[in-house]
Amino acid sequence: MPNTNLNSQTGCEYELLDGDIHYFLCRNNDRVAVNEFIVHYRRVLETSEQCTNIKLLIDMREAGIPPLLYAYGQVASLYREFYRPKSRAVYLTPDSMMVSLTDTFLKMLKSDAKRKFITGDATPDDTSFDEAVAWILEK
Repeated sequence: MPNTNLNSQTGCEYELLDGDIHYFLCRNNDRVAVNEFIVHYRRVLETSEQCTNIKLLIDMREAGIPPLLYAYGQVASLYREFYRPKSRAVYLTPDSMMVSLTDTFLKMLKSDAKRKFITGDATPDDTSFDEAVAWILEK
């Protein structure tokens, strides 16, 4: 489980978990949260080898899905500046009809990513986090 004492005053928090999993906890679903995600993700790209398979866990269960057009534009801009990473990514989301639209936007980024969406509600009995970690670490 991630550190539960993360600062809840931010829109998106970052933590490196065991297994080299880059964990992003979205506390809000606004442009500020997207901008904070980009700052953290930029650092990940700057410090990762281009051929490395980056493991990402993006947790949006609490906040919901951010503004997609804005998020897409920010990530696309970042990829133009750096590279499109090879990654294995799980997106933890609330049960939402926006998941298929989010997946469509992610495919438009044309990154070399294996991705999975897992729905959950971030309650104590929610097992989606453990399921996500297990999928990311699969060989």
